[in-house]
Amino acid sequence: MYKQFEYFIKVVELNSFTKAAEEMYISQSAISQQIKLLEEQLGAQLLDRKNRSFTLTPAGQYLYNESKILLSNTVEMINKVKEIANAKQHLRIGYLRTIDDSILYEALEELTYRNKNISFTLSKGSHDELYEELVGDTINISLNDQRRDFNQEYENNILRELNLSVLVSQDNPIAKKDRVDMEELSELKCILVTPKDRRCEEKDYFINYLGVKSDFILADDRDQALKLLKLENAYYLDAVYKEIEGLKAIPVYIGDRRLIMRLCTFYSKYTDNEINDELTKILFEKYSKVESK
Repeated sequence: MYKQFEYFIKVVELNSFTKAAEEMYISQSAISQQIKLLEEQLGAQLLDRKNRSFTLTPAGQYLYNESKILLSNTVEMINKVKEIANAKQHLRIGYLRTIDDSILYEALEELTYRNKNISFTLSKGSHDELYEELVGDTINISLNDQRRDFNQEYENNILRELNLSVLVSQDNPIAKKDRVDMEELSELKCILVTPKDRRCEEKDYFINYLGVKSDFILADDRDQALKLLKLENAYYLDAVYKEIEGLKAIPVYIGDRRLIMRLCTFYSKYTDNEINDELTKILFEKYSKVESK
């Protein structure tokens, strides 16, 4: 019926079956048949035909006015559907500034290979920064460690419990050890990766949960922390799963308890989570394959 409306509108606007047929690239007899068929389907006479001319009946006038609006809305709807179908989905991802981000980049490469219409932006943050950004809807998904009870308003997906080690320069005397207790590190400085305005929160976590008894050195990100290890008598707590040239990773304990980091993805339950679920699945598969030292 959509096409019949188009024919009807064109006939009325040009006031001619012949001209309408030419513009619509069909024969005059075909367009006449379509108008008659439309009248039969609607059970209403639309045109009052007199010899080779016609006038609109009241029903025809009403149909002309309304069908123009209908067709305009239909075209707009079709264009919008195409726009949505072809639009890129943009994902805002926040991740912990203390971690090795190579696995995240591998996962994103795989995700974008599977889904051509995805774009993303990345931002680093401290644990509390990422929590606040997620709650404030600044990011869609966060790759963060668990430090609090899971919020039931969010999807809380544990990717892996990663063993923590202390990273030190191979020239540091502590590098000779096969394991180390936090008590043994009090004479060394601890490198803390955090923005200056978040250092109180991070220090509190490191002291009260991780048992750090050292003075702190601040670093902006993990890369800077690794460089500082070669310049300072210091260590860096990290989830290590590959060798780093010039550095030694030593398993770290508090008594008999190995320190760990529980790495998770978090995102709201109340949004379209298909792409978040897919990214989480890829990350889970990749983290399950790494050897946590």
